[in-house]
Amino acid sequence: KEESVIEVVTKQMLEEILEEEEYVAVLYTGSCEGKADLCEELLENLEELDNEFDDKGIAFVQTTDEEYPLLKHSLTKLPALGIYRNKDHFLLYEGDLTEKVKRDIALN
Repeated sequence: KEESVIEVVTKQMLEEILEEEEYVAVLYTGSCEGKADLCEELLENLEELDNEFDDKGIAFVQTTDEEYPLLKHSLTKLPALGIYRNKDHFLLYEGDLTEKVKRDIALN
């Protein structure tokens, strides 16, 4: 089994990446404790998307931090996938993350 290439970051690391990168995709998983199978399934489903993001210059990270998405975006349902542009503009993916993520995320 291949290891996930989606980097796991802390809240502080995420804030630094958001400052440095124009586009950042973030998988908010919350704690994977007790739901390791779900987290592994999510990462497997998103690995192909990670390659596409890399091709387009979009950083893709994962965080288990539950306070940041709640305080910053009022996200109460995790896991969630969002894309930031220029740190502040946030687009939340509304699809089912346990399915193959569709290419309907606007990457252009």
